[in-house]
Amino acid sequence: MTTFKCIDSLEENSVDVYLEVSSILLRLVDNVLHYPSNPKYRKLRLENKVVSTVILPSIGGMECLFELGFQEGDDALLLPPESTSVEKLTRFREEISNRRNKYLKEKPNVNAPGGNQGGEPKQTCNERQSTPQPEAAATPSLQTVVNSTNQFLNQLQKYSSMVLQYEQEATKRKAISVIPLNEISERVQKSMRHHQQVALKNSEPLDEASIQEALFINELMKWFKNDFFEWMNSPKCDLCKCESRFVEMSSDPKELVHSDRVEVYKCGGCSARILFPRINDVTKLFDTRRGRCGEWANAFTALCRALGYEARFVLDATDHVWTEVYFKSLQRWVHCDACECALDKPLLYEKGWGKKLTYVIGFSCDGAQDVTWRYSAHHDAVRARRNLCSEEQLVQTLVKLNQIRQANLSAARRKILARRTVVELVDLMVPAKETEGDSQGRLSGSLAWRLARHETTLQQAERTSYVWTPTKLEVEGKKMVISYCAGKDQYLRVGGETVKGWNSCVFSAENVFRKEEKDWKTVYLCRTEGSNEGKVSWQVDVSNSGLKVHQVEVTCLSTTYHNGCVALTLCSGDICIPVINGDLKTSQFRGSSVITLSAVLTGGEGEVAWQHAQLFRQPSDSSEVVLQISVTLT
Repeated sequence: MTTFKCIDSLEENSVDVYLEVSSILLRLVDNVLHYPSNPKYRKLRLENKVVSTVILPSIGGMECLFELGFQEGDDALLLPPESTSVEKLTRFREEISNRRNKYLKEKPNVNAPGGNQGGEPKQTCNERQSTPQPEAAATPSLQTVVNSTNQFLNQLQKYSSMVLQYEQEATKRKAISVIPLNEISERVQKSMRHHQQVALKNSEPLDEASIQEALFINELMKWFKNDFFEWMNSPKCDLCKCESRFVEMSSDPKELVHSDRVEVYKCGGCSARILFPRINDVTKLFDTRRGRCGEWANAFTALCRALGYEARFVLDATDHVWTEVYFKSLQRWVHCDACECALDKPLLYEKGWGKKLTYVIGFSCDGAQDVTWRYSAHHDAVRARRNLCSEEQLVQTLVKLNQIRQANLSAARRKILARRTVVELVDLMVPAKETEGDSQGRLSGSLAWRLARHETTLQQAERTSYVWTPTKLEVEGKKMVISYCAGKDQYLRVGGETVKGWNSCVFSAENVFRKEEKDWKTVYLCRTEGSNEGKVSWQVDVSNSGLKVHQVEVTCLSTTYHNGCVALTLCSGDICIPVINGDLKTSQFRGSSVITLSAVLTGGEGEVAWQHAQLFRQPSDSSEVVLQISVTLT
């Protein structure tokens, strides 16, 4: 008897979902066989609850309908009499019935087709527990997975629980309701026709299945980025509509009711206090539709799951998140970054953004996977930077998380996942190769924000990538003090160590040079002649010292003329604080490992506008410090 591959796909679901969907399919086939001339049994409306909430979200459900001969209409699936094969329907019924009987013998508590005793709710991916609220406390079974003293491993637990919200039926319904499927599908079909015409003209073969998947995800990302979601650097004031600046993270319990992280901003006009909660509940994100990469990846991954794609929420420990979607046509996981509208460009972050990757972990309802190696062409360098836990601890944690997530899956589904993992691990052993577009710098976020994070395209050409790390003496004293004198053009640090040359110790620089006015016996940093913008930054990284940042003090001298402007920003992660009047003392980065001071020089008038925004102006014979970064460690 011929095996139906769509039934193989159907068995990738959990036992309960498989039994429910197969029961519905049996009823559909029986109705057609018993009443072959009745058109009512040959039409399934897409808005039908059984179709939209049971068959559509399942793996292989729609494929089975198409295998039986159903075709897409305007608002329904139709089974034309001419496409109906009684022999095929009979063989399908016999095979799926035989397979169901095996499952029913293994699951004696199931008495009714597709149902379970006691009226317990069904889940499409994980039936062991009710889906927890996003980023809520882990369930008892998860709390025992890792040592709670390791913050990184605990974070893996949190994300493993967070992604379960994508499997809730209410979440999927909300997701489907916001997606303009007809518009996206029309654009996909238009692009597909173009590919077909080109292939026909050139007499070339065309892999329509893989192109179709790529086109759909790409169009979904375009809609998400351009029409649906909004990037938020800092919220505008509701009262006076002025820009605001970050002040602190809220510690007020009343403000932390709906989110465990709330950023506090101050309006630049009326000084009003503005709150920006970092929301993890995707159903709320479908309403607010704004945020930074965390909110973007969370919402986009949920949309992919609602559309029936297997999808992962991917965490980059160096501060970014994105999505991976499993392409059935390619039999592999594909990188998707909705923030950048980037598809299958895994080296984007290492090569384009200049990231020093450490851990990249993907989370789905089926488990977690270390996918770091997909995103790097320099595996040895990455391994040398991985120090948040031992490799053995990481592997043990991921194995236990996967065991919990897959405990109630069918044997067939677990077998498929195991085989897929083996194939993926083999692929990950080979360093990634550069593809077109991997050198693109970051596009999302304001220029100043991207500059502070060193993720712009132009920066990569001129960056020197010098990073200040604590010496043995500084570790013992738990304090780093980095100073610069423009007159002597040298850096000085604790212990008397000096380094000559302003650009020898900067992390990045663009369109900036050291200007010496011999007539006035004055020196300073400014933009190169003719440039509209100059940028320079310094970075401190204490991650290899075993210590964390406790407090940061910055003194940075700047001078402007006419309408010249020097914008100074101190950043750690996605939190940036402006350095007002060249001085800042803050504890807001407590617990961080990396801080970055950035300066953007703009403005000025006339032919010498490039000189009207200056850093470190002082007499050329001066020995005074014009830049000082002091970091207290703990």
